[in-house]
Amino acid sequence: MFKDFADVPIAELGSNKKLLGHALSVMYALNSIVDNLNDVESLIQVLQKTGESHQPRKISGYHFQNLAVVVINLLKEALGPSLMDATAEEAWRKTLEVANSIIIQALGDTNKET
Repeated sequence: MFKDFADVPIAELGSNKKLLGHALSVMYALNSIVDNLNDVESLIQVLQKTGESHQPRKISGYHFQNLAVVVINLLKEALGPSLMDATAEEAWRKTLEVANSIIIQALGDTNKET
């Protein structure tokens, strides 16, 4: 999936500038999603653009579903159980599920499991 990093040793990934740049792009995209929750038209555009930009890279819906799991686990770890309780976790899960459905549609991905 990340061909640019195939030859980078695992121990060096944390300091790899290209990977850090991609991580920042992912965080920016997540921030844009949250910022546009009250502006449905803009939110849909952001999500569709995300799907369209990943289509040439052969990224599937399955990858975005995995990302949602990672984001939720990261939030649980960073915020702790007092802020990321079961209600907050379910809200994030549902939000990312809806977001992913739009991304997957823009990907043209009919098989979410591959």
